[in-house]
Amino acid sequence: MKKVSIDNYDFYPYHNLSRSEWLQIRNSFNLCLGGSDMSVVCEHNEYTTKAKLFDEKLGLIEPTDLSDNQRVFWGTIQEPVLRVVSQYYDLYGEKNNYLMNMKDFNISSSNTRSGYKVNIDGGNNKVYRKHLAFDFTTQNKKLHWLFANIDGMVTDDAKTDQEVINKIEKKKKLVKPKSIIELKTMDKTVYDKWNSTRNKGLPEGYIDQIMMYMATFLDLNEDLDSYIFVLVNGNGLVGYHIEYNQYVVDFLLEKSYQFYNLLLHGQDIINNSKNDQQMKMGLDEIRPEADDSLAYQNYMNKNYLERLDPTSKMIGDDKILEIAERYTEITKKLSQLNKDKRYQTNLIRSYLNENEVKKVLLPYEKGYISCYKNLVVRYNE
Repeated sequence: MKKVSIDNYDFYPYHNLSRSEWLQIRNSFNLCLGGSDMSVVCEHNEYTTKAKLFDEKLGLIEPTDLSDNQRVFWGTIQEPVLRVVSQYYDLYGEKNNYLMNMKDFNISSSNTRSGYKVNIDGGNNKVYRKHLAFDFTTQNKKLHWLFANIDGMVTDDAKTDQEVINKIEKKKKLVKPKSIIELKTMDKTVYDKWNSTRNKGLPEGYIDQIMMYMATFLDLNEDLDSYIFVLVNGNGLVGYHIEYNQYVVDFLLEKSYQFYNLLLHGQDIINNSKNDQQMKMGLDEIRPEADDSLAYQNYMNKNYLERLDPTSKMIGDDKILEIAERYTEITKKLSQLNKDKRYQTNLIRSYLNENEVKKVLLPYEKGYISCYKNLVVRYNE
């Protein structure tokens, strides 16, 4: 694997590689954590858990194969287009202003890792930021447990993607970023869900990821900021300006370093166990604990419980007895709460029927209740 070392940075180029070759580079970082891992270690990811990441990093299970995932495929294919088009996006302008800002354009393409490269030139196009590709996996030696794969950057040190490559590979000079660019694709249902939160459309995991990227490159520019551009439902572009936040960075660096050390401990157990049973006992003791996510439930069922002998059994201890008691208490409370909820639901339906309406606006702008296909209650506390 080719590496270019400059000062405190190691750069691993992938601009001439296929996606499978790029994935091999990414997976070669062993126990180190990438940008997409940040949401997991910070417990901001509803789709996977620290336990699963722990097992993947230690080679106990195979990483999820995303080669036939349509969302991943189209996200990769659309990345070069997004990088170019988002240059014309004015975050403080009218909605869809990028369409007017690139009204006159010519499109040409060429092959790249992602499949093709898009060039939009000519006319009265108005560029707000020049987005350059940065086809290097990057490690800051001060943050040796992390690696970054950014989607692009804004810099005054180069005018083209090739200039970035030449400066690092041939001239062995650092490229100072002004801004980090991150590109995402998202379903509208997911966007609408997150748009109602304090992040206004951005999952917390996206913030974790971009903050880690800024931390990686911060030594090159202490005034570094970033932009995240999201293609919503394949036909709508939304942009966000993200400023560096030391509090958030301190949090994710602490969490990621703790998890990295946990992985080192796990690797030590694997390397020094005398047999599989000893290894299993050692890893079970340090594996991240159960959480309240559906992802953890699914992971345990699929990778552990479904593989157990159906006839296996044992006498438990006080620990599992306490858990069983608590589970029973909660189940009883849930049963009563479900009855109470059903009663309130029936009261609402009765109210709508008596007044012969499908929708009721609550007094004092407290929300609304509607019953079209399904009953919807929106109450503003």
